[in-house]
Amino acid sequence: MKARMWAARWAPISKASAKRYQRYAKKSWWKARRGYYCFCKKERLEEMRAAADAGEVAKYDKHCLHLPKEEVEARIAAGEELP
Repeated sequence: MKARMWAARWAPISKASAKRYQRYAKKSWWKARRGYYCFCKKERLEEMRAAADAGEVAKYDKHCLHLPKEEVEARIAAGEELP
């Protein structure tokens, strides 16, 4: 019985269950404010990449970290595209 329980923990998971877990993890991180949604335009992110290729330190500046919760929820509800 113990061997079966151990094998079940490490068994391959389906794509559907992986997606469910990813949605759960994303929501829980966002609620705990350990993660956040990024609404930066692709052009802005490409400029940051180009600067990193030019020799600057490649680091995201956390531009969207301090957006109020209400604004984030409104943008998501409006269907604003995430990069």
